Amino acid sequence: INALYALYFYSANALTGSIWIMIIPLVTIAFLLTYLHKYTWEYLENNKKLHIGIIGISVGIFLFIPLIFLTNVNLMMFPEKWEGVKGFFSAMTLPNVWPRYFEFLAGCVAITGVFIYGYNRRKAYRGEEIYVGFSRYKLKRLGYTIAASGFAVQIVTGIIVLFTLPSKGIGYGVIAVMGSAGILLVLALWWVTDSLTKGREGIDLHFGKVVTAVALFLVAYGGSRQMYRHNALDKHQQLVKQHTEEYQKQS
Repeated sequence: INALYALYFYSANALTGSIWIMIIPLVTIAFLLTYLHKYTWEYLENNKKLHIGIIGISVGIFLFIPLIFLTNVNLMMFPEKWEGVKGFFSAMTLPNVWPRYFEFLAGCVAITGVFIYGYNRRKAYRGEEIYVGFSRYKLKRLGYTIAASGFAVQIVTGIIVLFTLPSKGIGYGVIAVMGSAGILLVLALWWVTDSLTKGREGIDLHFGKVVTAVALFLVAYGGSRQMYRHNALDKHQQLVKQHTEEYQKQS
């Protein structure tokens, strides 16, 4: 993005500068709090509120950081809005920021569920010896249940994202690729749900298909976003090129 759209990305970052520059210290604080939570597990055993509060603050920071990125990447696509933007919180109210954010969170939940399932299906991993009261099958079901919830919410929020996208970047190609990505999500949800309904014997039936569908979704969705970004900025880039050529002639 910085190579292809330096003018736009830099301008968006400048308009939200105070919050944008906070990303590095925020990430640092969040990781330090995570380590603090990990290494005080026994020390704060009798002070659960403080212990949970530490990881709660860390999670809150981690939830805020992607909102900064999404807000800035969204802002860079709409130069016509820059004059009215008065900082980060002003840019946060532009169309499509919040639907994309919730879709992103749902995707994180879905991927987390798939990871939990995949991690606990490994034969070398002895989850029964680590987790009290959880069998390998229960851990797999837990992962797939989380994944199914994430996929379902992502499908709904994805539809909202499509309908809240400003029209200037929409094209038949964007809709086609986004639609293909949506079909892949539906397939992933179907295979996960089918695996859950088949019980212990069928829980491993579709894992390869789910991973393939998710991988293809990432490619398709990322591609559709780039197509939209290209369409949204194309006319403005042409104007910049035209003005640059005129300025070079005059100078």
